[in-house]
Amino acid sequence: MPNPVDTAEFAPCDAERRLQLRERFGIPASAPVVIFVGRLAPEKELQSLIRAFAASLCDQPDAVLLLVGDGPMRDELETLAAELRLGAAVRFVGRKTAEEVCLWLQASDVFALVSSNEGFPCSLLEAMSAGLPSVVSAIPANVQLVEDGVHGFQAELGNEVSIASALKRLLWDGSLRARMGAAARRSALASYSVDKVVDRYEALFAEAMAPPLRSGTRRSR
Repeated sequence: MPNPVDTAEFAPCDAERRLQLRERFGIPASAPVVIFVGRLAPEKELQSLIRAFAASLCDQPDAVLLLVGDGPMRDELETLAAELRLGAAVRFVGRKTAEEVCLWLQASDVFALVSSNEGFPCSLLEAMSAGLPSVVSAIPANVQLVEDGVHGFQAELGNEVSIASALKRLLWDGSLRARMGAAARRSALASYSVDKVVDRYEALFAEAMAPPLRSGTRRSR
């Protein structure tokens, strides 16, 4: 049974609000922005994301990567970004509340989750609800949410070339981002809103609490 997402809170914003958020966060108005939300931990494979993002700057030199969260790999990742001379193109935002995370998502263009291991990726679902297309590693937890070429792109786990290629396609094409982001939002509303998940729980409980069947009868569905 999946975790629900608050689709009212994690929702797309209009262009004016987006510009206001970018001004508030110090993000250039026209920069294409990739965002990751989560722990800065080994299983998130953020070294491959940073290197792939660095490669994508050849095509989109004004792009920005936001890493929202904190964790044991922060120092190592900051060192990597410095070694790659990424400067202000990579921002370590730090840990934020759920309400603040929503605002950072609304200010962004593409969500990235290239982990090697996930349970049910709530951060990915929140990004989809906020109307963002995604670049995700092709692991079971991610592909259950993101259909390749529909809600974003799946990339080979740990393959920086594959990740960079997917990032470039979305960073370069605003209409593609809009189309995939809208599809991601529709998927979140259709299957993972609080109301939809509650309905599934109620159906499950009703079946579990139904009186036992008499021999020779079948329960209707």
